[in-house]
Amino acid sequence: MSSYEIIKEAHSGWRWIVLVMSVAAVVNFGIATTTKRNFKPLDNRISLFYMIAADIQLLLGLILYFFISPVVKSYFDNVALTLDNEAHFFAIEHPIFMLLSIICVHLGRATMKNASNSKKKFNRGFMWFLFSLVLLLAGMPW
Repeated sequence: MSSYEIIKEAHSGWRWIVLVMSVAAVVNFGIATTTKRNFKPLDNRISLFYMIAADIQLLLGLILYFFISPVVKSYFDNVALTLDNEAHFFAIEHPIFMLLSIICVHLGRATMKNASNSKKKFNRGFMWFLFSLVLLLAGMPW
């Protein structure tokens, strides 16, 4: 098995962990927003684990994108000649959606941590994590 296949399979498999963590964060923060409960260490851990999972996925994706993906390489070698929708998706659309999703995760963590009370923490976290989930679903290859 080549290094490309190993990293690609790791990236492909890890997406499910990111997706589960994203749904867990959105559901947790959504329920907490509506029930008006206090912010707990578990809430912080859920958002932290979501961010860590997303960052690991980003690292795997960057390795693929910049160093070993033949799909991306062939796309940029022949941009004017490439009519392959799959190559365009993986070279342009997928990275943009995923980067925006990860930015939302980090913004959610940062704004949540800087909030003065539990209500603001949950509202900000829920909003940013929901944006992140929508972008994740839009840019994920199904």
